[in-house]
Amino acid sequence: GGGRPRCVDRFGNDDGTPISSLSWTGGMIAAGAESGVVNLYKYGGTVSSAQGDDAAEAFLRPSGGLGPNKRSPIKTIMNLRTSASTLAFHPTNQVLALASRRDKDSLKLLHVPTGTVYANWPTVKTPLGYVWSLDFSPDGAYVAIGNDKGKCLLYRLGG
Repeated sequence: GGGRPRCVDRFGNDDGTPISSLSWTGGMIAAGAESGVVNLYKYGGTVSSAQGDDAAEAFLRPSGGLGPNKRSPIKTIMNLRTSASTLAFHPTNQVLALASRRDKDSLKLLHVPTGTVYANWPTVKTPLGYVWSLDFSPDGAYVAIGNDKGKCLLYRLGG
């Protein structure tokens, strides 16, 4: 401990598109691309020597697609039309929220175990605006969404 951070792993998108957002949770990393594609990667390694921003930085470094760190996504989500700018895992790790700030009302919720996007929320009538940030409450009962109008929208989930 106490030394400089060191890269413990690195990998990236097969097509070389820049990574625009990251989120990780127990055993999985979600990487959003400028193209709007979000890839889910299984991550079984330990990162005890790289925590928080250091670990994210280790993931962001390009691999060039060669070598032992070549990974394939376990799921590719192509439901955003523009850059995947915000990603957040629900505390249960069962849901991944993905949003793009470049497209109005662009927010999707993915059921991680099945890889399907929820069709019942948000709907075309949900007034989100341009989503700039989002996060789930620690108990998972709420999602807070920050938009381009400076508003924080708080939605109760599941009821």
